[in-house]
Amino acid sequence: MNKIFNVESIKASKKNYFDCVINKETYTLHTDTVMKYHLLQKPSLSDVDFKTMLRDNQFNDLMQKAINFLGKKHYSKQALTNALNVYDVPYNTVQHVIKRLESLGYINDEKALKLRVDEALNFELKGPEFLRQKLLNDGFSEASVHDALRCFDESLQREKIDSIIQSESSHLLRYPVQKQKEKLYNLLRRRGFSHSIIHPLIETYITQAKEESNEEQLIEKRFQKLKSKYDLNDFKEKQKLIQKLMREGFSYDLIKRQF
Repeated sequence: MNKIFNVESIKASKKNYFDCVINKETYTLHTDTVMKYHLLQKPSLSDVDFKTMLRDNQFNDLMQKAINFLGKKHYSKQALTNALNVYDVPYNTVQHVIKRLESLGYINDEKALKLRVDEALNFELKGPEFLRQKLLNDGFSEASVHDALRCFDESLQREKIDSIIQSESSHLLRYPVQKQKEKLYNLLRRRGFSHSIIHPLIETYITQAKEESNEEQLIEKRFQKLKSKYDLNDFKEKQKLIQKLMREGFSYDLIKRQF
């Protein structure tokens, strides 16, 4: 005997979903499922229709998740597939969603890659290596990424590096010049710029920073803050303080003058 499934109540819940009580059990169903099976009319469903409805709802729910992902950023086909695979749904359902999105034009690796690169070039202070690695991790092919980043030339890299240096300069001034150089170099490397482009721009910045920096005032202020934490009459403690100040970028000659 076929089991009958009676829709006992239904009400809107979160956006695009309804809570539907069927045979005393609550199901959260997508709007498309509700409309397709006329659930607002509280019908009775056969066993076959009920199982088909659940499969359709699984597809509709996964499609909604995919659209939500695509609304946040431009995905490659592989990256979106990976994102959907984390849900407890059959492989075939994921593939069905991906094919539907492709047929609708929502997934297109070539267009998505171009948009991602354009956004990065216009709005992000990141270098080509950072962007290359991120795009590869996001499922775009190495060949297509290589071609897309050809427009990221040295002139554009220098422009972005200059912007980073300007934004960081006020923060860096509280450090000795050598420490400024180290911090700036590490920052630019982490952001994906090459050494050959970074080096001359940092040297230009450091030349100017040396003219503006007053390292004697910096070390006096730093020494006064730290000296109470060390016993300066103890040789080992004194050496610890000297080493700490040297790690912070102060020269040994400047440090010696504080004692």
